[in-house]
Amino acid sequence: MTEPPSRKGAARKIELLDATLRIIARDGLAGLSMRGLAAEAGAPLGAVSYYFAGKDELVEAAFARHSEIEGERMAAMIRRVGAGTPDEAADAVADFVVEGCTVRRRQLITEYELMVESARRPALQESTAGWLRSLRAQMVEAMTALGSADPEIDARLLLAVISGLEVDSLADEPGPTQRDVVRSVLSRLRGAR
Repeated sequence: MTEPPSRKGAARKIELLDATLRIIARDGLAGLSMRGLAAEAGAPLGAVSYYFAGKDELVEAAFARHSEIEGERMAAMIRRVGAGTPDEAADAVADFVVEGCTVRRRQLITEYELMVESARRPALQESTAGWLRSLRAQMVEAMTALGSADPEIDARLLLAVISGLEVDSLADEPGPTQRDVVRSVLSRLRGAR
């Protein structure tokens, strides 16, 4: 029994978007082409142009797909931050950063490639800003649950520290002590308030 066209079509579109994210991680946005995507996905070129009118539309849809995947991972970390003690919150952030820089390194590279591109594309910039607002709002809730005196500022600060630690690790894959380094940064940050 075959799936209805709409379900098959949705699955094909996701396959194309996942292939797009692989290309962006490996080759950057400059290495993304419709023909290259077709080859990466093992799909006919006509299928790519059926789902995406052009590269701009493809990049915007790929960012939405990435936001969906990484947004869930980020939300899980934020829930851990808000549900525990300050030490457990530090563990949650350390685990998140180390996983992003090692196991999920390809996704992290893609994310920063798309974030930089959003500075050049107004439509992508709107999507990026919306995604970041959502993450910030979730982190404000977590900081409130931890008893922060200023959850808005603490949320922004923690998200900025996470981003900084990620970017700092992109050029040099973190070693086994990275988790301890992240925990130390967070402890110092907590002590400075």
